[in-house]
Amino acid sequence: MTLDASQRAVLDLPDDASAIVLGVAGAGKTTTVVELVAERIARPGWTGGDVLVLAGSRAAATRLRDRLAARVDVVTPGPLARTAASFAYALLGEQALALGVDRPQLLSGAEQDGMLADLLEGHVDLGSGPAWPEHLGPGVREQQGFRTELRDVLARASEQGLDRSALEALAREHDRPEWAAAGAVQHELDQVLALAHRDGVGAVDAASLLARAAEIVATGERRLRLLVVDDAQELTEGATRLVAALHATGTAVIAFGDPDTATDMFRGADPSIVGSLGARLGFSRRIDLAIDHRHGTALRAAIGDLSARIGTALGGTHRAAEAAGGDGAIAVHRVDGAVEQARRIARILRRRHLVDGVPWGEMAVVTRSGRLAAELERSLADLEVPTLREGGGSAVRGSSVADDLVAMLAVVTGVETIGPEHARRILSSPLVGLDAVGLRRLRRAVRHRAIAEERVPGSGDELLAEALADDAALNGVGGPEARIARAVGSRLRYAAELAASDDPDTAVELLWRLWDGAGVADAWREAALGGGSDAAWAHRRLDSVVALLDHAARHAERHADVRADEFVRSWRSAALELDSLAGRQVAASVRIGTPSQLVSVELDTVVVAGVQEGAWPNLRPRGSLLGAQLLGAHALGGVTTVTDVADDELRMLVHAVSRARAVVHVVAIETEEERPARWLAVLPDAPDEVDARGRTLRELVGTLRRLLVDDQAAASTRADAAAALARLAAEGVPGADPAQWAGLADATTDAPLVDEGEPVRVSPSALEGFESCAVDWAVSRLAPTGSATPQAIGTIVHAAVEHADAADPAALLAAVEARWAELAFRSPWESARERGIVEQIVVAIADYVRTERALGWRIDVGDHERRFELAIGDVVLSGSIDWIERRGDEVRIVDLKTGRAKPSGPAIAEHAQLRAYQLAADRGAIATVAPETTSAGARLLYPRDPKPIGDQAALDATELAEFETRVVDVAARMAAATFTAVPLEHCLNEFAHGQCEIHVRRQVTE
Repeated sequence: MTLDASQRAVLDLPDDASAIVLGVAGAGKTTTVVELVAERIARPGWTGGDVLVLAGSRAAATRLRDRLAARVDVVTPGPLARTAASFAYALLGEQALALGVDRPQLLSGAEQDGMLADLLEGHVDLGSGPAWPEHLGPGVREQQGFRTELRDVLARASEQGLDRSALEALAREHDRPEWAAAGAVQHELDQVLALAHRDGVGAVDAASLLARAAEIVATGERRLRLLVVDDAQELTEGATRLVAALHATGTAVIAFGDPDTATDMFRGADPSIVGSLGARLGFSRRIDLAIDHRHGTALRAAIGDLSARIGTALGGTHRAAEAAGGDGAIAVHRVDGAVEQARRIARILRRRHLVDGVPWGEMAVVTRSGRLAAELERSLADLEVPTLREGGGSAVRGSSVADDLVAMLAVVTGVETIGPEHARRILSSPLVGLDAVGLRRLRRAVRHRAIAEERVPGSGDELLAEALADDAALNGVGGPEARIARAVGSRLRYAAELAASDDPDTAVELLWRLWDGAGVADAWREAALGGGSDAAWAHRRLDSVVALLDHAARHAERHADVRADEFVRSWRSAALELDSLAGRQVAASVRIGTPSQLVSVELDTVVVAGVQEGAWPNLRPRGSLLGAQLLGAHALGGVTTVTDVADDELRMLVHAVSRARAVVHVVAIETEEERPARWLAVLPDAPDEVDARGRTLRELVGTLRRLLVDDQAAASTRADAAAALARLAAEGVPGADPAQWAGLADATTDAPLVDEGEPVRVSPSALEGFESCAVDWAVSRLAPTGSATPQAIGTIVHAAVEHADAADPAALLAAVEARWAELAFRSPWESARERGIVEQIVVAIADYVRTERALGWRIDVGDHERRFELAIGDVVLSGSIDWIERRGDEVRIVDLKTGRAKPSGPAIAEHAQLRAYQLAADRGAIATVAPETTSAGARLLYPRDPKPIGDQAALDATELAEFETRVVDVAARMAAATFTAVPLEHCLNEFAHGQCEIHVRRQVTE
């Protein structure tokens, strides 16, 4: 390894010398750290136990530990690189060992959040606790966001060594009564932690951990000869006090940092610490690294321009480093929205990968917030860019697969019983694989079984819950859906037996059994190793399962005596993202994360996204609710200004840009509402895109297929397209093989729908539907989609009118409610909405019946749901009439419609369904209507319409004969082999939702 003169000056420091080493990003600080450690350990009298490196984050510590292990060819008593928290916890462990007790339990952020939630809830329930300001009432204090800010305040107080009385003093001095209340909560939490122990060992949170470690160091002998701090700009006050305590025992301290690239200010990091550390510890030696080995002239100049707008934070002179890296470039892209931002980023990354040969793992997307990182992760995966979200926690919580496994575990451990919602969720989970159609078939099958057993069936989901709880509920039910449900129920019951045994399985063991039993691991692994969007979702699902199992294993290690049901409750109560140490595939994925998640990372290409005013920079005060950052500043005798916040935002941007050694693309949204950050004015704009294609395999296949069938394309072009498709098909690219193309296979049959000589059965409603659109009618008949909720509600209302007193709205509503549980709604509010509509319908029906009775019309017994059949040659017209009304010798046929769209007057006059009813009555096909009765026509009743009645006049003999011919003609076309859609009102009606709409709907995707 060849070092420059400034780096060599660091290695030449005397054994006991302390120093501050400042260098721009790319100046080789971490490289110098590695060489310094190797050189010191190689010196006579030095051992691996004499040196320790503190890194700025756990990920950075892991990477540095691996580099040191490869560079230092000696056995060391422990890892050479740690985070400050890891080192502090090791010190507490040593102390516990010396005292003959177990080391204290380290609380995770999620566990501390849960304890605070319990404390605050207890205060409200008991009417106790500290006096909070009026604007922080119980409704505010129960929010997770409030607890997050409270945890920040407590962390700042712990780092500054502020106890309850000190917080109360600061609260009085600065008129911040919430700080005094936070001090009282801290005091109570400390008491709870002292009681929350195992075998006499207490618990400690991350903030107080550093303070306790500093106390241990201050009361002991020298532990190290040299402490090296990498990324010292990320030091918090607590970590600085630990460093100071080590230095006071005679340990030399060499701190490397760059105040311009600090990222963890919102967690308490102070960029000025690295510049003031020497004065604080009592030494003055400072070395500025002189050469930027990572960046070329263009990137160095851009980073310099941005850094010049940041306060020096007691540094600044190190910015004069000279560029010595390779050629580089930076450009700003302005896009017109979030969707175009994702597409632009996908094109940038794909071109860099395909055209320039840069591996996916050598690129990253950096965002200001974790929320935008998550959105871009999903969007880029959909655009077939392999992505890896930094930070790990998001792979666990919020994942449908992880949550589904925990839902199963909740049932297995008895935390919850199998209810309708659980059954639907479990069966529709990716772990089981039933889609909406499969669930509907299973519901229908179990409902038919219940009816066959003369049981009153509940809702479909209630029957599914019965099927999972008891295998006997599926006796006699066949089909693949039933086999899947039996297998799932069997796995759940077996796991429940293991959970309830005398030697119960742990949560991780039960989760593994449920995961392994699902049998999807091989398929998901194969998909993950493939390409495209399928690989992206498979990666995410597998990552979430690994992370969940890892979390459950660590939970079992830390809580050995806790049963699996307690793990479920812990999971459900945690409001924060859960951390995960589980390893994930990195080399073949673009990293996505925030600046703090990419500390000590160097890549070829970086895309910085979302750099617009209000988002990045975000100048809203940090911790504005409880003033955590102000507390830290006041405790140190300073204040936090808007300029400080702006500097912090710019430091994160400089850090993000400086991760790249070759190419940086900055993407900002520019619309009427949003504008790029003012900083971008110093950076060059990207040239206009000449080729905006996404370059995905899916898009390529689509383009080639269009060329292949384009009659206007040259024959050579079509031949090239065919050859390219053949090559892609040979590689297994989806959609390239003509065998996968819809519409190319030969028709399975060209025979008519009805064999010659067989009667053609026609229903009145089918007449209306066929004449509206023959294609919609044919598809609906050949591939029915099942009854939707509105149709099911209509069936129940019709049954209520038939069996209850139609003039009594209360009786009608009671009849509806008796069957309401048969309906499956996605949410309670949807059920309430539909019930309100039904109430209006039955009231309107009752009003109609009472009005008609007053006019002399009646409905006789047997005139409800009157079925009929009328033979017209080879055609059988058959159907069911809702009811028949009589007055004297007059009869009128009524058809009830529970929908909203009443036809116009002319349409009702020609309404085929009503005409079919009149024809059947005239021809004597309705048993209760004598031929000599006088027809009063037919009527549509739309109770949801302000004018609910639509009358069709009585047909004369000529009109009846013409309609009879019309029925025969429609029947002949129904029995044919082909059906044609005529794009008129039905196909083009946006509310029709017919099967033909796919042929006329406008394209909505690119």
